[in-house]
Amino acid sequence: MRHAWQTQWEVAVTMVVEVLHPRTGAVVSRARVDALPFTLGRALDNALVLDDPHFKARGMVLKDERGMVLILARQRGIAPDMPAYELLEEWLKVRPSDDLFDTAVEVLRVGFTVLPPEEREERIKDVVRACRDVAEASGALGRLLGLGDGVSQIEEAMLDRLARMLGSAD
Repeated sequence: MRHAWQTQWEVAVTMVVEVLHPRTGAVVSRARVDALPFTLGRALDNALVLDDPHFKARGMVLKDERGMVLILARQRGIAPDMPAYELLEEWLKVRPSDDLFDTAVEVLRVGFTVLPPEEREERIKDVVRACRDVAEASGALGRLLGLGDGVSQIEEAMLDRLARMLGSAD
């Protein structure tokens, strides 16, 4: 459903993945990424099939941040037919206020205080790990190209801050 205030224009971005020969730098194969997730590896059902024994059959999967948020929600039992899922999709279209984020972090922090220390630390790590998965989703191409883990310095600082706000001992 499109709201009246949303623009009628859509922006299309085309991405191309090129596999280069390690010694010569020549393009060995090339594939246009039309949609995410995008898979590459040796198996024939990948979007880009690589004839290289150094790659797994099911290699990299490039996902966008939005897709990763929805995957994480489903892994936590939030099904697409649930009101919570619909609300999450709306929040992915229109970012909620900072107050909502601050309140959510505070609710988690207080909830974690009643847990035994080891369980509390594990729950905090799970939340931060899920946030890292989202941050890494947009940087998957950078990882593929050997340009780091895909998490920017700003995102890394935010993950550290989140862990501290939740009360992590690490």
